[in-house]
Parts: sequence; C-alpha cells; structure tokens
Amino acid sequence: MTLKNIIGIKNLGNHEENNEQAINILNNYIEFLNQLKYKTKFIKNIIIDIDNPDPNHGQVIKAIIPRYYKTWGKCYLCSFLRFHQFEQCGNFKDQSLQCYSNEVFSVLRKMANTIFINLPPPKAEIIQNQNAYGYSSGNSNGNGGNVQMSNFINRHGGCFNGEAVVLLANGKTKFVKDLKKGDRLNNNAIVQCLIEQRSNKFSKAYMCNIDGILFTPYHPICKDNQWYFPIDLVQSKPVSIDSWFNLILNDEINGKYEVEFENRIKAITLGHYRKENKILKHGYFGTDLVLKDLKERDPSGYSKGYIYIEEINYRELQYDENQCCTNYYKIQSNNYNNYNNNKIMENENNISKLIY
Repeated sequence: MTLKNIIGIKNLGNHEENNEQAINILNNYIEFLNQLKYKTKFIKNIIIDIDNPDPNHGQVIKAIIPRYYKTWGKCYLCSFLRFHQFEQCGNFKDQSLQCYSNEVFSVLRKMANTIFINLPPPKAEIIQNQNAYGYSSGNSNGNGGNVQMSNFINRHGGCFNGEAVVLLANGKTKFVKDLKKGDRLNNNAIVQCLIEQRSNKFSKAYMCNIDGILFTPYHPICKDNQWYFPIDLVQSKPVSIDSWFNLILNDEINGKYEVEFENRIKAITLGHYRKENKILKHGYFGTDLVLKDLKERDPSGYSKGYIYIEEINYRELQYDENQCCTNYYKIQSNNYNNYNNNKIMENENNISKLIY
C-alpha cells in the first residue's frame, strides 16, 4: 500500500497544478495510517518519512514541492521506492528503511565508512578548452582544491567562522575569534572556552553560508524560532578558511547554551545537554563527553579559556549507528597502521561470526 501511494505521486511533481493532487494523495494516506488502532514500528516510521515538521524528516512530501522535485525530489522518490521494493536499508536518514537493517549490514556499513573517509581526496581535472581565437585554455573541473572525504560524512559535527559577529550583554558586538573567557553574551550565557581548529591547508572545507555566516553542514542553528541543520537550508560549498570556531558556555540558569549572531541566527554550543528535538540531541557534542575530551586534550587551555587544535586525525574518528561522530576531540594516537589493521581484523571477525 505504501509503494502504491508513493508511486501515485512520483510523476506528479513536474507541474505546479499537479502538486495539490500529489499532496492530497499523501494526506489521505497519512490520515489512514494515523487512524490505525495498532501501529507497528514500521508504520510509525513511514509516517515520519512521509510528513513530519522536522526538517530532517518528512522528505516524501517535501520532495514533491516543485522547486525540490526538479533538483532532488524525483531522484529521492525513485530511490526511496526502490529500497522499499527490495527491502534494503539504503541510508541512515529515512526511518522506515532502518527496519530492513541487520547486524551484518551494520558491520558492513561501518567498514564502508572507514574505507570512505580514508580515500584519497579527488583531484581537480584540467580540461583544455579552445576559445574563439584558436588558443587553448585550461579550466579546472572542480572546486579548485582537494577536499578530504571525511568532510562529506562528518555528520553532526559543527563549527562556524571566526568573522561571525556575536551579540554581547552590554549591547556591543565581537567577532567570534575575539571572544574571551568571561565575556557575557546577550542571553547572559558566559563564555568559558573558545575552541579554534585550524583548517587543513591542503583541502577546502565544505560550509553552508547562512545569511553571511559560514557553518559546517550539521551544526544545529535556530532561524525564525525553528532548529535546522544548515545543509537543509542551503547547499554546502567548498570554501577557503584558515580556522573555524566553537564555544563552551556557562549557562546553567537558562540552560540554552546558545550563541546569537548579529543576523539573529542562533547556534548551539558544545556540551549543551539539550534533547528536545533530534537536531539538537547528540550523544557526544551535546554531553559531558565532548567537554571531558577537550579538557584532557589541553588542560591548561581549557582552564584559561582558549584551546587551539592543530589537527584532527580523521582516520581514527568513530561513528555510532546513525553515523554521528563519537570521539571528535579525543586525543588521537599516531599509530595509524596498527589502528586500521586492528579495525579491519575486528570487522572481519564480526562478519565471520554473523555469517557462519
């Protein structure tokens, strides 16, 4: 029944006049599902995937909006249908597809993730074009610089650029990069520590420009009283940036742990303890674990209110079943080969046990 209804709307998004018809099909189906007295986990997840106010869910009904349908919507619907037809878990975002996952798949996905983030970055290709005067010119087919593959999957990690302007309690403003321990923000939260991370000079970082501020794609931000991942508002693009920043705040009274910028966009900060929605909830960046790792990484800097991170070893990052990083700031060892060999052996053993 799910496939029949989605197939019914898959080809309606091409024209504005058909959009209402497609929405009616989905609304009728959602109404039917909601009226069911007993709902399995699969049915509950299907409802989430079809229509949900969370910007990271309800992708089916979003996909038929004409401006989305023409860019990603149609491809998404075809993919979504195909995975259901073959009962395959094709991603970590669509909740109904997770019902098709199993232990073997989870192990294989972790192995694939490890392989992916260790791939060499793609190289820009020089294409020779001949102009009207017969002279050849070389154009770079790409972003002009190499990128780390881990930049594409660093899901739920987050930072912003140092030139973003922050509102202070005294009515003045400061660049993020100039904040000091003890600075009081306009919401009365107090800066405890500024985290600066150097960008890799050999690759460009993928960032989202939200009203003039650069955010990493999955840093939770609040715009017009609604929480989003930046990647759900605008497309991320490779940018040249020397450093990006994050904050640790003391906000025990209000419990918001937010920083508000001059453009009225708010961003969550590290160790925020907030769980009211899936965008904010995070088992690492939103808990004491991230604070513990930063304190262990640089005890003196943590105490003085400024930590500078020269490099993150992306080869040793670990992810949970939702592909959320769980050890981003943890002190890393230099024994890359032993680590990778051990992980490969561990995964092979796990698969052997599950299959045989």
